Amino acid sequence: MCIRDSTYATKLKLCFGTMLAYIDNLISKPSEVKFRRINMQNLNFRERVGDMMGPIAMFEEVGFIQESGGFLQLVRYDYDHLMALKECLQYELYVLELPSKK
Repeated sequence: MCIRDSTYATKLKLCFGTMLAYIDNLISKPSEVKFRRINMQNLNFRERVGDMMGPIAMFEEVGFIQESGGFLQLVRYDYDHLMALKECLQYELYVLELPSKK
């Protein structure tokens, strides 16, 4: 079975799409304070991103740290790292949309 045909693929698409929205907001509006903090207790975040392996580590790689109270806080804005993650997420979403070979 191809991963692109599974319910896991659907969860991956939702996770990557959500992460991409966070990263896009940071890139397009770097001075907006509200985009520099992610509430990991938020229901949408928990359902779309929180139970997947890896997203928190990816956010940490681009400058976020975990704070008490269940928040991710951007402490180091690095445009190049954010763009690299954006491109990776876009590529993964593209691959997940490719028709599976049977």
